[in-house]
This record gives sequence, C-alpha cells and structure tokens, in this order.
Amino acid sequence: MSLQQDPDFFFNDHKIFKVEDRLFRLPVSELVRECEFFQDMFGDASPSVDVNKGEEGASADYPIEIPDEKASAFVLLLTWIFKHQMTSSWVIDEWLECLRIAQKFRAPKLTQGAMDALEVVSYGPGGKNIEPLQKLRLCCSYDLDLRWAQDDITLLCHRWDSLPSIDSDEASIWPLNVRLALSSARESIFKQKTTEARSAWCDECKRWDSSPESHLGRCSHPKLRIDNGYKHEVINQFFKTIQ
Repeated sequence: MSLQQDPDFFFNDHKIFKVEDRLFRLPVSELVRECEFFQDMFGDASPSVDVNKGEEGASADYPIEIPDEKASAFVLLLTWIFKHQMTSSWVIDEWLECLRIAQKFRAPKLTQGAMDALEVVSYGPGGKNIEPLQKLRLCCSYDLDLRWAQDDITLLCHRWDSLPSIDSDEASIWPLNVRLALSSARESIFKQKTTEARSAWCDECKRWDSSPESHLGRCSHPKLRIDNGYKHEVINQFFKTIQ
C-alpha cells in the first residue's frame, strides 16, 4: 500500500529563522496566516539562493535573519501563534511587549488580543495598573482606536493639574488633534459648576467623591469610575473635536 500525504496536515514548508543568537524552525503557512510581515516576505518574492548553502531558510547554515528584534520578544509572538493556551499566565509587561511586536510584524489578531488582555490584566485584582496617560500614549504610538482608552481619556480630562508630557516640552510627540481634543474637553469640564457633574466613584475607597481631580492626588488607586451620563458627555466632546 502506497503512502499518501494528508492534504491539510502534512507540512513541508518549514523554514529556519535566526533572531539574535537563536534559531527557530517554523511552518511558513502559520506565520503567513497570522502576520502580514510574513505575507510580504513569502508572498511573491522568490527565495534567495546561495550556490554553496542552498535556499535561504532551508538550513541552520543559511537561516532567514530577522534583524533588530529580541529573541525573547519573537518567542512571545510564536507562543501566541502556536501555543495560545500558554498566554493565560502572561502579565502586563508581556502583553505590552506583544502589543509592540504585533505592530512590527503586523499581526492584527495579536494586536486585538493584547488590547483585550490589557483591559483584564490592568485592572484585575492585584494587577499592575496602566496609567491613563500611558494607555493614551499606546493608542497614539501604535495608531490604535482611541475608543479603547475612552475611560482613561475621561480621567485625564477630569484632572485639573497639567498633564505630564502633553503640557510640557514633550508635547511634540503627541498628535495635534489629540492635544486639541483633550484641551477642548477639559475646558468644557472646567466650566461645569455642579458638584454632581464632577462626582466619581473610587473602587478602593468605596465611596463617591465630588472632587475626583484632588482625590487622584491622595488615593493610591488611579481607577475612578465617573458617573456614566457625564462620562458620555466628556467622550462625545473629545471625539467631536478630534474628528
């Protein structure tokens, strides 16, 4: 009886990659499915061939080099693709690194997965918090949907003190439309005169506070839940300006 190759689960497209001083032997089809970076690499391009070593990626002597990347970060990408169940134990720093590497390798599913995970890890019991300004910076740096940070934008708009880096000499790193939208929304808030409009619930103190901007200065917990009706007003003002 002659043997037949299964059409779906017989992989013969493995390539060897080199990241820093580490070698990886990986199925190209899986990489191409998850990353636009590898779609471009293996789409229409013909493999590089060395007469002495053969096709690029075919042996450890002639691997495909991934420059300017850490092997540890590449392992995170591969873990997401091939051993997704192991990501349940990741902490915030690993997800932040995943968000970075997902942008480099243009992996949209990983980008969304990291964003979803950071929502849980950031504010979960005992978890390290992402500061509102850091989350907004991630959106600007990686061109993410700003609505991912809308609760954080609300908190930033409630602050009566200056916003570090946005109101300083580093302001040039922030997109102009974001700075203008924040300024407009904050100005709108400052014009509110009623105590109810500025009240917020603190998850740590377990009470409402009529002055959330000062509460943030004396409470170690940075996550305040702003009254929903007013939160929508702030967000609507922000996105109205940014469009």
